Amino acid sequence: MLKKIVGKAMRIVHNIISLVFYIVPIEKNKIIAYNFNGNGYGGNSKYLCNELLKYNKYKIIWICKNVNSEFPEGIIPVKYGTLKALYHVITARLWLDNVRNNPVNTNTCREHKCKHKRHRR
Repeated sequence: MLKKIVGKAMRIVHNIISLVFYIVPIEKNKIIAYNFNGNGYGGNSKYLCNELLKYNKYKIIWICKNVNSEFPEGIIPVKYGTLKALYHVITARLWLDNVRNNPVNTNTCREHKCKHKRHRR
C-alpha cells in the first residue's frame, strides 16, 4: 500500500518537473560549468571554459560553493545549491562537469531514447 502511494507521488513530482523543463526555454549560448560539486574553478571544466572564452560568444555560468573565488572575466559565478543555480541549469544548452555520478545526467534522454520534443534537437 505504502509502496503504491510513494510510486504515485514520485510520478506526480516527475510530471511537474518535466512540465517546468518543457516550459522554460533553453538559451542556446548558455553553458553551465562546475568542478566536483562546486569546489571552485578547476579541473577539466576550467580548461574547456578558458578555450570557450576566446570565442566571446558564450554566456558561461560557473556553479560553485564560494562565489567570491577568483574567476576570469567572462565567467559568471553562481552559488551552488540555490534556486538561481537550478534556473541556470534548466536553461543551459550545455553542461560541463567532471562528476561521474552526476544526479542530473545530460545524456539520460539520449540513452533512453527520450521522445520529448525538447530533447530531439
